[in-house]
Amino acid sequence: MCSRIADISCLLGGLLAGRGDAPQAAELFARAAERYHEAAVPWYAAEAEARLAEAALSLGRPQQAEQAARAALDHGAGLFEPLGCAHLHLILAESLAATGQDDNEVADHALEATHWADQADGGEALGAWAQLVLGGALLRLRLRPGERAAGP
Repeated sequence: MCSRIADISCLLGGLLAGRGDAPQAAELFARAAERYHEAAVPWYAAEAEARLAEAALSLGRPQQAEQAARAALDHGAGLFEPLGCAHLHLILAESLAATGQDDNEVADHALEATHWADQADGGEALGAWAQLVLGGALLRLRLRPGERAAGP
Protein backbone atom coordinates (compact mmCIF):
# COMPACT_ATOMS: atom_id res chain seq x y z
CA MET A 1 0.00 0.00 0.00
CA CYS A 2 2.84 2.42 0.84
CA SER A 3 4.37 1.96 -2.60
CA ARG A 4 1.04 2.76 -4.31
CA ILE A 5 0.70 5.95 -2.26
CA ALA A 6 4.29 6.79 -3.22
CA ASP A 7 3.49 6.21 -6.90
CA ILE A 8 0.55 8.59 -6.68
CA SER A 9 2.57 11.21 -4.78
CA CYS A 10 5.32 11.05 -7.39
CA LEU A 11 2.81 11.34 -10.24
CA LEU A 12 1.08 14.32 -8.62
CA GLY A 13 4.46 15.90 -7.91
CA GLY A 14 5.34 15.60 -11.58
CA LEU A 15 2.08 17.25 -12.60
CA LEU A 16 2.60 20.12 -10.16
CA ALA A 17 6.21 20.57 -11.28
CA GLY A 18 4.98 20.79 -14.87
CA ARG A 19 2.54 23.52 -13.83
CA GLY A 20 5.33 25.48 -12.12
CA ASP A 21 4.40 24.71 -8.51
CA ALA A 22 7.88 23.64 -7.38
CA PRO A 23 7.24 23.96 -3.61
CA GLN A 24 4.26 21.59 -3.67
CA ALA A 25 6.03 19.29 -6.10
CA ALA A 26 9.07 19.09 -3.82
CA GLU A 27 6.85 18.21 -0.88
CA LEU A 28 5.16 15.42 -2.84
CA PHE A 29 8.48 14.04 -4.12
CA ALA A 30 9.82 13.99 -0.55
CA ARG A 31 6.70 12.14 0.62
CA ALA A 32 7.00 9.66 -2.23
CA ALA A 33 10.63 8.90 -1.39
CA GLU A 34 9.71 8.44 2.25
CA ARG A 35 6.89 6.05 1.38
CA TYR A 36 9.09 3.99 -0.95
CA HIS A 37 11.56 3.56 1.91
CA GLU A 38 8.72 2.56 4.25
CA ALA A 39 7.69 -0.05 1.67
CA ALA A 40 11.31 -1.35 1.64
CA VAL A 41 11.81 -0.59 -2.08
CA PRO A 42 14.50 2.11 -2.03
CA TRP A 43 15.31 1.62 -5.72
CA TYR A 44 11.87 3.04 -6.53
CA ALA A 45 12.69 6.05 -4.36
CA ALA A 46 15.52 7.02 -6.71
CA GLU A 47 13.24 8.74 -9.22
CA ALA A 48 11.38 10.68 -6.53
CA GLU A 49 14.69 11.67 -4.94
CA ALA A 50 16.03 12.83 -8.31
CA ARG A 51 12.92 14.94 -8.91
CA LEU A 52 13.17 16.32 -5.37
CA ALA A 53 16.82 17.27 -5.96
CA GLU A 54 15.87 19.19 -9.09
CA ALA A 55 12.95 20.95 -7.40
CA ALA A 56 14.97 21.81 -4.29
CA LEU A 57 17.79 23.32 -6.34
CA SER A 58 15.32 25.44 -8.30
CA LEU A 59 13.83 26.65 -5.00
CA GLY A 60 17.22 27.72 -3.66
CA ARG A 61 17.49 24.87 -1.16
CA PRO A 62 20.96 23.52 -1.95
CA GLN A 63 21.30 21.36 1.19
CA GLN A 64 18.05 19.55 0.42
CA ALA A 65 19.08 19.22 -3.24
CA GLU A 66 22.45 17.76 -2.21
CA GLN A 67 20.87 15.24 0.14
CA ALA A 68 18.27 14.17 -2.42
CA ALA A 69 20.80 13.90 -5.27
CA ARG A 70 23.13 11.76 -3.14
CA ALA A 71 20.21 9.53 -2.16
CA ALA A 72 19.08 9.18 -5.78
CA LEU A 73 22.58 8.23 -6.89
CA ASP A 74 22.89 5.73 -4.02
CA HIS A 75 19.49 4.12 -4.52
CA GLY A 76 19.40 4.33 -8.30
CA ALA A 77 22.89 3.10 -9.15
CA GLY A 78 22.61 1.49 -12.56
CA LEU A 79 18.98 2.52 -13.05
CA PHE A 80 19.43 5.94 -14.61
CA GLU A 81 20.19 6.57 -18.26
CA PRO A 82 23.38 8.56 -19.00
CA LEU A 83 21.47 11.85 -19.23
CA GLY A 84 19.87 11.22 -15.84
CA CYS A 85 23.26 10.42 -14.29
CA ALA A 86 24.71 13.59 -15.79
CA HIS A 87 21.83 15.64 -14.44
CA LEU A 88 22.14 14.22 -10.92
CA HIS A 89 25.90 14.74 -10.76
CA LEU A 90 25.43 18.29 -12.01
CA ILE A 91 22.75 19.02 -9.40
CA LEU A 92 25.11 17.65 -6.77
CA ALA A 93 28.01 19.78 -8.03
CA GLU A 94 25.87 22.92 -8.13
CA SER A 95 24.45 22.23 -4.66
CA LEU A 96 27.89 21.75 -3.17
CA ALA A 97 29.18 24.90 -4.86
CA ALA A 98 26.19 26.91 -3.64
CA THR A 99 26.89 25.96 -0.04
CA GLY A 100 30.62 26.65 -0.35
CA GLN A 101 31.63 23.07 0.26
CA ASP A 102 34.77 21.25 -0.88
CA ASP A 103 35.64 22.39 -4.41
CA ASN A 104 37.43 19.09 -5.00
CA GLU A 105 34.10 17.30 -4.62
CA VAL A 106 32.37 19.94 -6.76
CA ALA A 107 34.97 19.32 -9.47
CA ASP A 108 34.61 15.54 -9.15
CA HIS A 109 30.84 15.67 -9.64
CA ALA A 110 31.05 18.25 -12.43
CA LEU A 111 33.61 16.07 -14.22
CA GLU A 112 31.36 13.03 -13.74
CA ALA A 113 28.42 15.04 -15.13
CA THR A 114 30.52 15.97 -18.16
CA HIS A 115 31.42 12.32 -18.72
CA TRP A 116 27.80 11.14 -18.54
CA ALA A 117 26.60 14.00 -20.74
CA ASP A 118 29.14 12.93 -23.38
CA GLN A 119 27.64 9.41 -23.25
CA ALA A 120 24.07 10.66 -23.67
CA ASP A 121 22.24 11.49 -26.84
CA GLY A 122 21.26 15.15 -26.66
CA GLY A 123 23.49 15.86 -23.67
CA GLU A 124 25.46 18.68 -25.28
CA ALA A 125 23.82 21.56 -23.38
CA LEU A 126 24.01 19.70 -20.09
CA GLY A 127 27.65 18.85 -20.78
CA ALA A 128 28.45 22.49 -21.53
CA TRP A 129 26.86 23.58 -18.26
CA ALA A 130 28.79 20.86 -16.38
CA GLN A 131 32.02 22.15 -17.95
CA LEU A 132 31.16 25.64 -16.77
CA VAL A 133 30.60 24.41 -13.21
CA LEU A 134 33.83 22.40 -13.46
CA GLY A 135 35.69 25.48 -14.65
CA GLY A 136 34.42 27.48 -11.67
CA ALA A 137 35.54 24.78 -9.24
CA LEU A 138 38.96 24.55 -10.90
CA LEU A 139 39.32 28.33 -10.77
CA ARG A 140 38.59 28.29 -7.05
CA LEU A 141 41.12 25.45 -6.65
CA ARG A 142 43.60 27.40 -8.80
CA LEU A 143 43.98 24.46 -11.19
CA ARG A 144 43.83 24.18 -14.95
CA PRO A 145 41.60 21.46 -16.51
CA GLY A 146 44.58 19.35 -17.58
CA GLU A 147 45.92 19.36 -14.05
CA ARG A 148 42.60 18.16 -12.64
CA ALA A 149 42.29 15.39 -15.20
CA ALA A 150 45.78 14.19 -14.29
CA GLY A 151 44.85 14.11 -10.60
CA PRO A 152 45.06 16.45 -7.62
